[in-house]
Amino acid sequence: MKRTAVVFGAAALIGLLALVIAFIPGQLPPGPSVAPPVANPIVKPPAPAVPAPGPQVAGDVLKLTASISDPYLLAGAERETFLKIDIDAARLDTSERAPVNLVLVMDRSGSMAGEKMEQCRAAARHLVTKLDERDRFALVTFGSDVTTIIGSTLATASARRRMEAAIDSINEMGGTNISGGLEAGLAQLAPYREQYNVSRVVLLSDGQANEGISDPKGLAALARRTASRGVTLSAIGVGLDFNELVLESLAEYGGGSYHFLAEASQLRSIFARELEQAVSTVAIGPALKITPQPGVIVAEVFGYLAESSAGVTTVRLPDFAGGQHRKVVARLLVPAQAEGLLDVADVGLAYLDVTRGRAPGMAQLSVKTSVTSDARLAVEKRDKDVAATAAHANALKVLRNAGISYSQGQRDQAAQYVKQAEAELRKAEAEFGPSDEFKQILGEAQVFEKSLQAPPSSAAGARAAKRVHSFSNTAR
Repeated sequence: MKRTAVVFGAAALIGLLALVIAFIPGQLPPGPSVAPPVANPIVKPPAPAVPAPGPQVAGDVLKLTASISDPYLLAGAERETFLKIDIDAARLDTSERAPVNLVLVMDRSGSMAGEKMEQCRAAARHLVTKLDERDRFALVTFGSDVTTIIGSTLATASARRRMEAAIDSINEMGGTNISGGLEAGLAQLAPYREQYNVSRVVLLSDGQANEGISDPKGLAALARRTASRGVTLSAIGVGLDFNELVLESLAEYGGGSYHFLAEASQLRSIFARELEQAVSTVAIGPALKITPQPGVIVAEVFGYLAESSAGVTTVRLPDFAGGQHRKVVARLLVPAQAEGLLDVADVGLAYLDVTRGRAPGMAQLSVKTSVTSDARLAVEKRDKDVAATAAHANALKVLRNAGISYSQGQRDQAAQYVKQAEAELRKAEAEFGPSDEFKQILGEAQVFEKSLQAPPSSAAGARAAKRVHSFSNTAR
């Protein structure tokens, strides 16, 4: 009995020893490898994004609306987005128009001889017939010298008859002293500016400034001084010899409109449009300021004269007539790092309110976006209308570059820009769908492309380049 117990005890001891040895590494040959069980991975969903605010609206006489192409930006890096600013002017009571203080500054240099001058005389006579005794009118002409043909006078019936006779007496001669003509025109307006809410200079020229102030910077400074005095300056280029960049710059700094006329016969309708703009003006000297938040960069503003100083971008805009709409598109670079609501930029619009005797007017708002880690949300919530508007503005810029390149003698570069504009338009149509705006730019590009096939000595290319430049100004 004792012997049996000893045997069983020894067996139990041996089994226990074997069990201990099994848990000592390296003591036994390894068995087949078995991977430890893995728990199901937990995928953490993106944190709910802070809702981005919709379009911001401010203002009364000039209403300001700001929209951003990406109300949700994907976190992690600097992102490109587009800011669209719409400006809408209040509509006037059309039963009562504003009286105007107007001067026409007309080029009578030798190159204006013939049909150009005949058309200019006819258009000026037509302009006079649209004035009445509430308005003041003056006519200044310039060649190498400057002549005040009609000093500022109320446009009574008898005065209008004298004006028409004086217009018929204009003769062509001399060079092109644009600055002298503008300064004389301003002198005619100055004594009556305080009596009129709207004072306007309409400049007409077919040539490049070659007397008086002739460099572009000097002429731009003269236009600035004009605007600082509460006077609006519009510029009209006739024919193919004028410098479109200079005339457009005069209008941009002067707060007015720029027009290109391939044919002088179009002058009558342009003069009528200028007068209509003048008598229905509600805001003059509008300046749009975009102040980016720290880290945000205003990379470019499409279509308008923009200047940056101390981090603030100022966009010069033409005067606004009642019911008029304009848009400004800017490309921004935004540091989208931490998730959450992000301040992008402050937008302010300052102007003189004609409806309140040129009292200062202001509209201000702030633009925000939301930074998110949810890539799907960033894509799905993109504002395609704003993105399409930005694509339109960029294609217009490229086409404008084509016209400038041609005017500077870079024919091959112009052709490359035209091809680029066409490619970008087709890409935009594929992404956003066809639109009248895309179709219109594509049509202009194709007309310009065809003109580039003409011999360099042909006027077709020069005419198309000026037409494209003018189109980019009006279609912006």
